[in-house]
Amino acid sequence: MSSRIARSVAQGALWLGLLLSIPVHAEPVRLVYATPSDLISATGATTLAGAIRESGCTGVLLPAIMEGQAHYPSRLIPSRADGAGISEALDRLRSEGLQVGVALQVFIHGGDLSSPDHLTRIHPEWLSSDWEGKSLDAFLRAPEAGSVAADGLFFDPGVPRYAEWFQGILAEALAYSRPDWVVLDQVRYPIPETLSPEVPRGSQPFGFHPAARKSFEAENGVDPIRFARDVPSTSSTLESSQVTRLRDAWDSWRRAELTHMLQETRAMLERDFPSTRLAVVGYPDPHFARDVALQDWPSWIREGIVEAVILPDNRLAGSFPRLLGLLPEDLRARVWISAPLEPEAERPAVLAERLGAFAGQPGVVLFGATQFQREDLRQVVKAAWRLASSRHAAVVEGTIKEPGNADAEALTKALYDFQPDSPPFKGLSPNQAAEKLRSYGFNAVFGGSGSEAMRRALKVAKIRRFASVPVFVGEKHWTRDPESQPVARNGRRVRKQGWYAPVCPTTPWLREEKLNALSQLVREQELDGVWLDFIRYPVFWEEREPFLVDTCFCPRCLAAFEAKTGVRPAGADTASQAEWILANQAEVWRRWRADNILEFVSEAVRRAKAASPQTLVGAFVIPWESGEHEGALHRIAAQDLKGFSERVDILSPMLYFHELGKPPTWVRDRVAALARELGSPILPIVQCFDLPDPIPPASLKTAIADSLAAPSNGVILFSQRHLESTSKWGLVEASLMGTPRL
Repeated sequence: MSSRIARSVAQGALWLGLLLSIPVHAEPVRLVYATPSDLISATGATTLAGAIRESGCTGVLLPAIMEGQAHYPSRLIPSRADGAGISEALDRLRSEGLQVGVALQVFIHGGDLSSPDHLTRIHPEWLSSDWEGKSLDAFLRAPEAGSVAADGLFFDPGVPRYAEWFQGILAEALAYSRPDWVVLDQVRYPIPETLSPEVPRGSQPFGFHPAARKSFEAENGVDPIRFARDVPSTSSTLESSQVTRLRDAWDSWRRAELTHMLQETRAMLERDFPSTRLAVVGYPDPHFARDVALQDWPSWIREGIVEAVILPDNRLAGSFPRLLGLLPEDLRARVWISAPLEPEAERPAVLAERLGAFAGQPGVVLFGATQFQREDLRQVVKAAWRLASSRHAAVVEGTIKEPGNADAEALTKALYDFQPDSPPFKGLSPNQAAEKLRSYGFNAVFGGSGSEAMRRALKVAKIRRFASVPVFVGEKHWTRDPESQPVARNGRRVRKQGWYAPVCPTTPWLREEKLNALSQLVREQELDGVWLDFIRYPVFWEEREPFLVDTCFCPRCLAAFEAKTGVRPAGADTASQAEWILANQAEVWRRWRADNILEFVSEAVRRAKAASPQTLVGAFVIPWESGEHEGALHRIAAQDLKGFSERVDILSPMLYFHELGKPPTWVRDRVAALARELGSPILPIVQCFDLPDPIPPASLKTAIADSLAAPSNGVILFSQRHLESTSKWGLVEASLMGTPRL
């Protein structure tokens, strides 16, 4: 494993250079999937080529290795009879100016599993085993034993011999066809639901081939079958934290096997087939793909391993706009879609409208080559591509925007401080609580990670789990370390204001404690996101006229300031030193404080990403404008929002409009201003509590609606306790369900 990682690192610059060299807005690729039998007749390829050109498509995608057999004359594995003569058909397609792509299934092969010529019959020793140690070879001996054949049989990526063998097959297929594109399908682990109803949702029960287990055990000291399931022998020998850590390591190991295979493929293409580009078929939900199918296709795009990922949409763009809205722009620019022409071929108007949904995407694969024999369908497709091309040109020129975070179905709608044991969820099972959240319109929560059953229920319901980490706050820290209580410019310790007890941000033990807690939280709770809270110097900002005082002038801060800047404050005591700083070096002082906060943010992001690269890191920030309260955002709180935006994935301004005496429309205005100024994703948190007096229902409804308006990434509602105590659930449901759910 370590040698594979070393090779990946060494090739990193090459992949990045490749990725950056490919023009994002190149002419779209539009391929039609055809079988060899569609092309083999004397006129088949020529007729099909003419129909494809007339429809505005740009090429043909043909199977090379599908359903366990070769679809070309192979010398290495059995070939289907209809593969003979395919070379001439390919030449005719190229002579007509069309691109040629070939598709190969990699690890999962379906088809006629009873055929002696099927790959699984030729090399059953490479088939994977499940988490009980049972080999899929058993399904060949007794196919009626299970439903695995629904997805196909699975060759284990952890078997080095299979990976080497497949590279040889791939090289032969590419040498024979010399394609413009090679498309690799089934570069993933099986979808559990196709295997057995006994497999828990969110688990990957395959990949336990003896060779894979041996390799993992050599690197980690434990056979993965020991911790794969909650069995008594495991719990009696391994601590719960060990089991969690080892399961994460096992998933990462299996995930890396797929990535390594693609890196080897990329290296072969660069070396032997430099004109052939690489695409991979991905599972549409990127979170499910990574966590369950162990297919980290977003990273494959970002690391430049593949030029495109093809996401199947069996309803011909019915869910594709929603899917695009879930993806950040760098991924959308590399995503193709594959879809069947049927049944929409019988409804040309619907077909034209749905093909138009592909506008701006770099590639499309359409299934149903025989449909192109119809003149009416060719004209419909041609018209749809003309519309798509004009829209694509407008995107390139910047006159319209591609689908972005403002897409309603991409919006996060989160409930803060979700407590499944409190009303209105008290007494419900985890699945019922998740369903109730969905019924209100929520697709994310802060909290609810206390039990494995609740975490699993939320995952099944596709409700993301976030958590917040309060940093520089808490009276208990004063008790533990009196020096952690901040010092104001008058030389006195800052007092508690209501419930708010700030802590000096240079307190070293607290900084390290919070960083360790964040890392552990991300690693053990498998969170989708973690937010930093109270990440500022002391200020209680939740008032219309807040009490503002300069801090912190404790001995530790003064010493750190001098060490960092070389500025030595004059004065006999703390108060006089503070006054000297504010009179002579105010901006240097304030920049040092802001940088002190940003250093913590940077380290928090680094540790969170080290624990889980896919976990979002956000920050709750004060909603003041830069000049508000005489620049108090920087002057008092030391929050440099531009610096925050360059470090975290998303910013959450605390838009407590009613408490601050703002109209509800201020929510939309502030989100738009921050997005414009910072160029960062914005996910506001909106007040639902009745302070300083009850919020008029119409005002709250307006605030929620405006929080969901572009360019917002959604809304966080604060909080379950307040919604319950003020009976606002009906209003929230009406507001959130007015936009499509994730």
